[in-house]
Amino acid sequence: MERFKFIRNVIIKYLPTIITCIGFVIVLVAAVILNSSYNSNMNSNLSYYEDGWTVIISGKEKEAVFPLGFDYDVKEVTIKNKLGIVSDTDCLILEYQYQDVDAYIDGELIYDFNNPKSGNLHTVLGTNILSIPLKAEYSNKTIELIMTPLRDTKAMAIKHMYITPPGDFLYSIYQNNIVQLVIATFLLVLGTFYLVIYITCKVKKFQFETIPSEFFFSFFTFSFFIALWII
Repeated sequence: MERFKFIRNVIIKYLPTIITCIGFVIVLVAAVILNSSYNSNMNSNLSYYEDGWTVIISGKEKEAVFPLGFDYDVKEVTIKNKLGIVSDTDCLILEYQYQDVDAYIDGELIYDFNNPKSGNLHTVLGTNILSIPLKAEYSNKTIELIMTPLRDTKAMAIKHMYITPPGDFLYSIYQNNIVQLVIATFLLVLGTFYLVIYITCKVKKFQFETIPSEFFFSFFTFSFFIALWII
């Protein structure tokens, strides 16, 4: 009898952990199965805008070949192209390294993006997303991007470039990351469930025999912040 009681107490004590692990595995398997019906290539449903670009460095022109990468000693790069037919809902979207970008249409400044010159941004590695709004009146005009590095230790680069409505670009990201989104959603729901239990215990002054109510708050914190990190 004492042995049975000990086993029961152990199960109750680790029940939140058991539920979390089992639920995580179930959701992961389900998400992988669901993901198999989606196109996992984020770029496949988007219109590339990577043909016809010219790169200008120190007055010298050459054809741009994507992905674009530049040496550390390059302090300014200009790339230009002629737009086709665009609409007021389109944006020129760049996947690029951290650099300042000015956009011109037929020599007129239409967009100016400058990174903060202080703080820790200059230490960040990775790819940034820049969305430059377009208008129908820009159709068949020359677009020019002038880029300067964030600091001397940064090399400029553009991975990909698209002309598409921003909603389509965001949808392609969600589609490509369906597994992560499902897992994050599950963790948010699970974390909310633990939070409700914790609040109920505090309000009703109820205490489980083998599990302190603070455990549920800890599980809520863990689930919630892991979900935010995934997102």
